[in-house]
Amino acid sequence: VDYWTQASLFQIYPVISAEDCQKHCQGESRCGAWTWGKARGVIGLTDICFIKALGSSEQPEQRANRRLVSGLSCGGGSSNSVANAGPPAVPDGR
Repeated sequence: VDYWTQASLFQIYPVISAEDCQKHCQGESRCGAWTWGKARGVIGLTDICFIKALGSSEQPEQRANRRLVSGLSCGGGSSNSVANAGPPAVPDGR
């Protein structure tokens, strides 16, 4: 699942696990959601952590993508939430 938001903050590479990506999000005060590229051998996706902002009343849009794992930061409203399901989709880079 890709947690899509209105504002992407930055990407971190390499990040070797969803748990590490979540930790990066928790360490960034502006992070409300994160997405980690778990697909192997995909340039621009493999082991990349996407750090995303959430507006004060914004909820992330869940977009099905088996190549991605997403979650919310502890400050984002759902402590240690991780989503990982859905049919494959083409990542949009956010």
